[in-house]
Formats: sequence, structure tokens, C-alpha cells
Amino acid sequence: MTTTTNIALDNGSLNVELLTAGEGQPILYLHGVLHIQDDPLLVSLSQTNRLVAPMLPGYGNSTGGGQITDIHDLVLYYAQLVAELELDRFVLVGHSLGGMFAAELAAVIPERVSHLVLMAPFGLWDDEYPTLDFFAALPGDMAAAFYFDQTVSGAKAIAAAPQEIAMEVDPDTPEGQTVIDILVEQAKTMSSAVRYLWPIPDRGLRKRLYRLTMPTLLLWGEDDGVVDPQYAELFANSIATAETVLIPEAGHMLNDEKSKEVADQIETFMAS
Repeated sequence: MTTTTNIALDNGSLNVELLTAGEGQPILYLHGVLHIQDDPLLVSLSQTNRLVAPMLPGYGNSTGGGQITDIHDLVLYYAQLVAELELDRFVLVGHSLGGMFAAELAAVIPERVSHLVLMAPFGLWDDEYPTLDFFAALPGDMAAAFYFDQTVSGAKAIAAAPQEIAMEVDPDTPEGQTVIDILVEQAKTMSSAVRYLWPIPDRGLRKRLYRLTMPTLLLWGEDDGVVDPQYAELFANSIATAETVLIPEAGHMLNDEKSKEVADQIETFMAS
């Protein structure tokens, strides 16, 4: 059973929308730039684990877009959340933007993280392999970068230009208003992500990766067009305990396209 609650932080000035499900080993899951309702990976992981999945600041009902202005504020935000949830020893999983946040958090509280899983994380920069500037990319290029299979619903949703979708619906109907609300939410989340990813997603993480001494799994889609798989090697070179697994026929949204394979990799890694 999945439960959604709201947690107050910073003496009530910040709100965190939190999804919890399952029982067992606690997993703190930080989602990526694109948050999927009913993420199939979360469904798989919650079958045998206690899943705790907060919405990132500025996503859903989670606030903090104006107060959390840099990576240091963000790490303190998550450290406070971990304390509030009384997570003394847990598995930390982060995807995309959430992977960048997970690496930063694990570097600050390594004693609490038993295993770290980074799925196509942002956070490093190489001029030869620039990450996708999806704030400027065309919808079709975005879809091709995020998904290997362009026929799945997620890819089709990205490929559809927002302005065209808005013009095709009637805002005076419940269905039309739902579509408009989704488009507004997408714009809001992009504005929240931009402070960490623009002009480049390098906030000095490389200098802190040596602190990741816990077992670490790097998962990447072989066809990731957002964060090139070459970054897996860059992360692995700075994390002594890292192992890398590339998932065939998967783009940046490997949690959506290959949720079963990704869940199996994480479960095997946790048990090792």
C-alpha cells in the first residue's frame, strides 16, 4: 500500500511531499529531472523493501525553491529530512538530478548510507561529453535523449510540444484543466532544476566523491542521450568502491524503460 504524506522542515517553513510503501530494508529514493507518477521502479522496489520517496524541492507539493539556493542548502535540507524520518542506516538511490543530490548527501553522512545506487547522475562535467541542454532542446530531441524506445508513453509525452497540447484542449473542461495543470507543473519543475543544472551541472561534486566509501553501484542506460554513459567512467574513477552496470536498450529514463532489470540489479547489489 502506498501512502503520501507531508512533512514540515525548518520549523515549518518547508514542506516535503513524501511517498512511502512496503516493509523491510529502508530505501531513500530521490527521483530525477522527470518525475513519473507510479514510477514502475518504485513499485518493484517496494515489494520487498520499505521505500521512502520524497518529491524534490519545487516538485509536487514540496516547497523550497526560493529558500534552497545552492547545493549546501540542499544537503542540509536532506540531512534534516533523514533525521526527521529517523533513518539511521539505509540504502540511498538517486536518479538523474536526484543522483547528483544522493551523491552529495552520501558524502556528508556516509556513516548512515549502507549502499549507494547512482542511476545516470548529473554532477560532473567533461567538455568532450556535454550533458543535454534540455532547456533549449526541441521536444523531439528531448524524447530521443530520454528514451531509447520512442513508442512508449513517456517518450510520446516529451515529444509533444507543450504549446500545441495546450491549444488542443478546452480549459473549461475537467480533462482540459488536468492537462493544463500538468503543463504548469512541468514548467515549475524545470525552473526548480535549472538552478542546479545550468549552465553546467558542476557544483564541485568531484572534490567530495572520495568520501563515498560505502558500496556504490553506478547504473546507466547504454543509449542515454542526457548524461552520456562516458560519465560512468568519470564517477567510477573517483569512487574506489564503485561498480558499473550498463543497461542495454535504455536511455536516461532507465527506471521507466527497464524497471525490472534495474530493480533486479539493485536487489542483487543490496544483498551482496
